[in-house]
Amino acid sequence: MPRTPPWPAALFALAVALLPGAAPAVDALPVSTIEVCDAAHGCAGESFCELPSGACASQAPAVGICVEQPQACADLYDPVCGCDGLTYANDCERRAAGVSKERDGACEAEPPSPGVLEAAAPGPAPGA
Repeated sequence: MPRTPPWPAALFALAVALLPGAAPAVDALPVSTIEVCDAAHGCAGESFCELPSGACASQAPAVGICVEQPQACADLYDPVCGCDGLTYANDCERRAAGVSKERDGACEAEPPSPGVLEAAAPGPAPGA
């Protein structure tokens, strides 16, 4: 009887092949320790589903890997932008928050809406 392929490992290999840079920190892990995940199938314990960088806003469903959330991080400032739109001091802080990375560098602040700009514009003092 033919042996059934290990689908999680096969899906991970496909994700790495199709999405360059999908999991740069996973190279040192044995395939047997890699757990594949997606939006519908999260991770167990204190892990989160790390999607490939830049996959946050993708319309296509992204395949990621389960990554353990660190308990402590070095006091280092090398900002990264998370998929939640927040800037994290470094990649470790982002992973500790359980958020996938959109890109290296700080997130760009969205410009305020015109109503906010008008309300903040200086005008005559009250009672003047």
